[in-house]
Amino acid sequence: MKRSTLITGANNVLTPITPESKTITIAVTGHRPPRLGGYERNFIAERTRDWLECWMTRAMERADALDKELRLLCGMAQGTDQIAAWTAVELGIEFDAYLPYDNMSHKWSARAKEEFSELLSMADTWVSTAPEYETISLDERMSRLTTEGRRLEYKEAVNHLQCHNEALVDNCDVLIGVYDERSNGKTYNCLKYARQHSTVPVVWHNPHSMRTRRLNR
Repeated sequence: MKRSTLITGANNVLTPITPESKTITIAVTGHRPPRLGGYERNFIAERTRDWLECWMTRAMERADALDKELRLLCGMAQGTDQIAAWTAVELGIEFDAYLPYDNMSHKWSARAKEEFSELLSMADTWVSTAPEYETISLDERMSRLTTEGRRLEYKEAVNHLQCHNEALVDNCDVLIGVYDERSNGKTYNCLKYARQHSTVPVVWHNPHSMRTRRLNR
């Protein structure tokens, strides 16, 4: 695994996509464990994994028919991101890890950190969209600030996460969204950016209702 070129957000392309490209790149965005049934093994998370495996398998077959290689961009958060990455590993699909900032697992449990490190070691490359961002507790940072300072601090954190969303969308051919249709959160913002600022096809899957839609511009 190697660290790749820094991505800083909208319209910064790591690998230009051209009709002659031999790679079809998919990116996955989706909810974290609290909106997937919790942190322990559960029915919703297992069903999400099964759907991703089925979709990726069909995508591999289509890529093979076009004499292309399928590749995954993964945000590496707990929940959907890591489910997708582990599924890619099991299917033999290479993936690139797109981290929102260095040391993104610093607040996770010891077990979650071990799983993250193991998964990151399997990535072909990794990039950080905001390597300079401090990773001490946001609550701790905000406790030191005035009301105005807290507002700006929160805005900075949101901007870094949106920069991460834009890097995923701007570097993929297809975006997969595991999304429960609530109008809030990082997944919602990522899908909204893709719909408003990109021409990539979006496949949206609700992990609760099992409804799947393909959204094109």
